[in-house]
Amino acid sequence: MRLQSFILEEPRIIGGNLQWVRQADIWARVRALRGQVNVRVGVNELVATHEVRLRYSAAVKVGGRLRRDARILDIHRVNEIDMHGRWLICICEERQLLTAASS
Repeated sequence: MRLQSFILEEPRIIGGNLQWVRQADIWARVRALRGQVNVRVGVNELVATHEVRLRYSAAVKVGGRLRRDARILDIHRVNEIDMHGRWLICICEERQLLTAASS
């Protein structure tokens, strides 16, 4: 595993529309936990769960997301690893539509 740069974003209502607002640039280590393919109305969707380890930041919250180019990791759980407030582990979910060539 290697560190990757991600953009931390949080949802906000701006002008009556939901928009994702950039909070910070962070470095994180991503480890895949499990994945499955779901079929909904003839569309294949890959759903993967990841463990993401990163330095502590008060901006990291459930409901936010980490983005790197087209890759989006939705944050579902945030746990502090140590009692010193240095590291966090987030459980994130990534969804990706599969085309006929990638399935």
